[in-house]
Amino acid sequence: MKKYWLIFVLFLWQSVFVIQLNAKNKSKSGNYVSPQKTIDSINKAARLSYLANPGKARDMAQNALLLSKQYNYQDGIAQSFLNMGITYWAQSYYPISLFYLNAALRTFDKNNHEWRSDCYRSIGRDYVDLKKYQQGLTYINLALKEAGSMMKERERALNERSFAYLRLEQPDKALADIHTAIAISRTLHNVGEIAILYGRMYSVYIDKKEFDTARLYCDTAYQLSIKSNNKRLRSTVWVGRTAIAYNQKKYPEAIKNAKIAAALADSLGVMDVYSFATRWLYRTYGAMGDKDNALLYQQKYIQLQDSLNRVDKQNSVQLIQDYFSLNNKLHDMELMENNRVLIKSQRETIINLGITVLVLVVALYILYRFYQQKKQFSKQLQVQNMEVVAKNDVIENQSRNLDELNQLKDRLLAVIGHDLKSPLANVRNTMDLFEQGYFTSEEVQVLMKDMSPAIEGAELTLSNLVEWAGSQLQGNQKTTTIVDLQAIAEETGQIFKHPLAQKNISLNIEIQEGQAVLADANHVKTILRNLINNAIKFTEPDGKITLSAEKRGSRLMINVKDNGRGMTAEEASKLFSTQTHFTKPGTKGEKGTGIGLLLCRQLAELNGGDIGVRSEPGEGSTFYFTLPVAEVGSKALDV
Repeated sequence: MKKYWLIFVLFLWQSVFVIQLNAKNKSKSGNYVSPQKTIDSINKAARLSYLANPGKARDMAQNALLLSKQYNYQDGIAQSFLNMGITYWAQSYYPISLFYLNAALRTFDKNNHEWRSDCYRSIGRDYVDLKKYQQGLTYINLALKEAGSMMKERERALNERSFAYLRLEQPDKALADIHTAIAISRTLHNVGEIAILYGRMYSVYIDKKEFDTARLYCDTAYQLSIKSNNKRLRSTVWVGRTAIAYNQKKYPEAIKNAKIAAALADSLGVMDVYSFATRWLYRTYGAMGDKDNALLYQQKYIQLQDSLNRVDKQNSVQLIQDYFSLNNKLHDMELMENNRVLIKSQRETIINLGITVLVLVVALYILYRFYQQKKQFSKQLQVQNMEVVAKNDVIENQSRNLDELNQLKDRLLAVIGHDLKSPLANVRNTMDLFEQGYFTSEEVQVLMKDMSPAIEGAELTLSNLVEWAGSQLQGNQKTTTIVDLQAIAEETGQIFKHPLAQKNISLNIEIQEGQAVLADANHVKTILRNLINNAIKFTEPDGKITLSAEKRGSRLMINVKDNGRGMTAEEASKLFSTQTHFTKPGTKGEKGTGIGLLLCRQLAELNGGDIGVRSEPGEGSTFYFTLPVAEVGSKALDV
């Protein structure tokens, strides 16, 4: 009986809701507005308000979903799911957001590229916020593919991809996407997206420690957030202002900004922004020497993190509860519709059918519970299977990497064993013959000069091997300093004074005074040493080698040019790969292992640059590598 009365009450509620809705659906002229248009308008209102008031927007999306179910309006159902997903994202409940976004993606027609692009983009942003950056980039790229030539959707997808690149600490890629998205936003006059993009810009320049530029973008983003009513962005802008003030040691200003950010984030329920603001407060008080306030806000931050961890654990439970709650409402709506039809029939039929429905509801409820439990277990098994597959993929990748390194090691040991054995054997034989009186001192000196290139080559081979082995065993380590290129070039040139003299090769250093880079000095020396050695090896006697440097944007390109034998494009393409790298004798039979260029590539990339070669057979080669330019006033950094 209790269930029967509940069905009756829900029927009355739905009747009142439909009557009110029909009244709203009539325009001032008395014309009827279709339920689909009403649902679309509710979803549109939810979409426009989710950043300013996510809780209210979610309620509107749920009402739109119930109404869409009543009229079997599939696009309305899908849009409602999408709106519920982005409202949960706005309040940082990312797992729940993913649940509804995936439901929306399954519901949208495959030909509805605009909304499917929106779903992929939103799912990608959730994964980025969950620090699953590669997974996030995959979905954002799917959004760009779905968007095609639709500029609005491309603009949004580029916006989110720039955020992912920021999190991955790839500012150049982020800036490229930001500039492209801003150009589209200006064409579309989309103030809201421009505001978010300027927010991305100041984050880039904070990372670059260009705080005055960051402050300009911060102020612009703040003004635009007011115009677009994006309170969530406004709270993050205050956190950005806090970071700028802190780095400029304007501590009172930093505290003021952090408190404003915390208050605004708290009012919106955006807990991650509130957490950032609290962390800046205790750091700033600590920098000022105010231990009491620093300890107070540190305790608040720790408590907040504990609270957020508890919320994360409850998210999965909340997800299931929300799912059951919403589906119960939808189920009750179906029951109310059935009862409305039954009431029109004869009283006896109503009573009989009512009893039958009651029994069926109980039976269906029991079956429904079993079905949900089975579905939940199935989902758990799927998740476990996915984890196993992911772990297997990692193991396979690691196995392939180990195989590649092992093959490279075998090749290196074979070549190195031969290259080191020959010069050592020559030295030993010369010494034996000298001791036995076959050679005079003058003849030994001549022979040692002839063997000097081979010995120096063996020494460089050992040096490269030690450097490469160290990087494989200890990981990528560097000490970034301001490196004077002219001084290092002169120093490296002195090392090769004898090999250059033996082949009568001139070394011209055209690097200007004051040209400097931010890099590990030892790494720069190693790269130059290997490139000059290669140039000497493949340059004919009486040849010329030139060292030069030129600025390319924020990087400095260092060139090592020779007029030697050169190489084909096919040979050049194999030099820097562990799979295809090779070596061949120099102009006087000099030998090498090929590991030097692999080491150069590794060290250049480790220091934020790259390496390449331009060459033509018979015309010589130019090996070049780029490194970040050292600006005036830069300080050394240990990385």
